[in-house]
Amino acid sequence: MDNSVRGRIERTVAVGLRNRWWCIGPSAMIADGAVGFTRLGTKLVAWRDASGKINVIDDRCPHRGAPLSLGRLEAGKLSCRYHGVEVAGDGTVTTVPAYPECPYVGSKMVRAYPVVEHFQGLWGWFGGEEEAEPAPLLFPREFTSADWTGFP
Repeated sequence: MDNSVRGRIERTVAVGLRNRWWCIGPSAMIADGAVGFTRLGTKLVAWRDASGKINVIDDRCPHRGAPLSLGRLEAGKLSCRYHGVEVAGDGTVTTVPAYPECPYVGSKMVRAYPVVEHFQGLWGWFGGEEEAEPAPLLFPREFTSADWTGFP
């Protein structure tokens, strides 16, 4: 790994600044099914569960690394197209159809990202550490006042 100043700058430009909230897109981009996209150099997949809550996790199956965004959405969980491994919105594997006694079941195997839907936008927390608690999401007056409307 290149630890020179130039190398550190190039890594920061490639993956962005961590430990902060970022607008990752308009909430309308998550309508029906799973949507794959890349933000801050990270491949992600987002979908709405049965209650309408948006889930965002890494776009990779924990079994073979296939993109979960190509899978099926079933009962609010993503099912990988490759072997059917089912992943919940918190990154926990809920079932492995080909191997019911699989040790993956019940384990958090995929990184999940906190996301807030506000002002017609999606705001995701990209922390440097997976388990770190996100900072409070504070909006400027224009994002909380009834005098303003719409996605910025």
